[in-house]
Amino acid sequence: MEFVKRLSPSEAKYKYFGLPKKTREEFPDKDRTFKLKFKNKTYDMRVNNKNCIMLTQSLRCLPISRG
Repeated sequence: MEFVKRLSPSEAKYKYFGLPKKTREEFPDKDRTFKLKFKNKTYDMRVNNKNCIMLTQSLRCLPISRG
């Protein structure tokens, strides 16, 4: 599955993204690990209890600028 989302200012600041209700069914249940491929690297990720995914480990390689 391919998923594309532009981060909101708060998502960029706190390094997470919220799952839209339409797309939530495509992701695994809470606390189940899944693979995320980003910039030719694969990361183990999981959905937390607020239907969002923390991006900290996958964004360490990128400079984050808030605009």
